[in-house]
Amino acid sequence: MIDVAEGEALHIVGDIARVINDREVLAIKFANSRYYSLIDTLGMKKGKIGQNRNGAGPAKMTMRRFNGATPDAGDTISYAPHGLNVGDVRYALGASDESDNALIIGASSFDGSDKDKRLLDRIRHPDTKSPDCLPLSAVFNSDLNDGEAKRAYDLANHGADIYPPVPDPGPQFRCQAGIGFALEKGESLLRPWRPLGVDGEIYVNTGDTRIKIEQRFYNKERLGPGDPADMTEHPMSMLRKTEVTYYPSRGIGPPYAEPGVPELGNWAVKLIESYNYGVTFSFPASEKTAAGFRFLERLQFVKEDDPRCALKH
Repeated sequence: MIDVAEGEALHIVGDIARVINDREVLAIKFANSRYYSLIDTLGMKKGKIGQNRNGAGPAKMTMRRFNGATPDAGDTISYAPHGLNVGDVRYALGASDESDNALIIGASSFDGSDKDKRLLDRIRHPDTKSPDCLPLSAVFNSDLNDGEAKRAYDLANHGADIYPPVPDPGPQFRCQAGIGFALEKGESLLRPWRPLGVDGEIYVNTGDTRIKIEQRFYNKERLGPGDPADMTEHPMSMLRKTEVTYYPSRGIGPPYAEPGVPELGNWAVKLIESYNYGVTFSFPASEKTAAGFRFLERLQFVKEDDPRCALKH
């Protein structure tokens, strides 16, 4: 049983189950990649997990440090590497030290000290009598007539493997590849989980408009003013080498909009450092066009050591 708290995500990659929050990633992998054995072994439960009421399990299982490469017959670690690589602190939970059916447990915050017990204690034997326990097998069951499968479907958030369930509220200041902007009170920012370390798309919610910001660069390239000494230059001065593209509506109703409602067109404004690389701001057109372009007016160039960029919200 895995204890999954409010505001966390349960993400499954093949035979790896991961609990993600903004502080760390806890990964649990079946040692020999027997996929359905993992599904049958683990469950998820919202809230506090108690001892197994039927008396089976905890005293018969052992937790030990695990060294060497994590067994990966299914080649899934490349898709979910956090805490499972060679050199990471990992543990094996199994019936004995010789068991090849162990669960390999890693976390981005494990350091080999007693502090690791905080996360290890969240993994328990399943309690089938607990009404809050949801078996992972229900996640893979497409028969929504099955009660557990329907509950898993209702709980699903298909972006939870990258994004927290709740955006960060303003006011705050955000920096992105040499450009900064302020978020005002009442606005919010959706960005990837911090411990994943990914530069995924971020979304600014302002009024009833959502603005997508996507960066694509080699290494750690940044945008900057034409005159590096003049940080007051506005990023939109790069319009001389910027792409501004309008995409018409793709139709009426699902999957593009609500039933009977035409999808709005979209603007994409790309501030280009080179032909293929830059930062793109995308937002709806029509009556929301003005909100998108007003947001672009907030942009400002920021230095790499700008103290506002070091703030963690």
